[in-house]
Amino acid sequence: MAVTYRLTEHAQGLGPAMDALRMWAGAPVNEEGQLLPHTEADEPGHGVSTDCDASA
Repeated sequence: MAVTYRLTEHAQGLGPAMDALRMWAGAPVNEEGQLLPHTEADEPGHGVSTDCDASA
């Protein structure tokens, strides 16, 4: 599952929470643990696949 979001100017304060959610979900990070920018590789069918059992 892939989700793309764009925060409106009014909702910019939610940015840190959305970044934390991306990290929790396994978004790629650099050596310092900072999120890497969203790229085309993040789109469905590209990048890292994860094995998840949604029935649990």
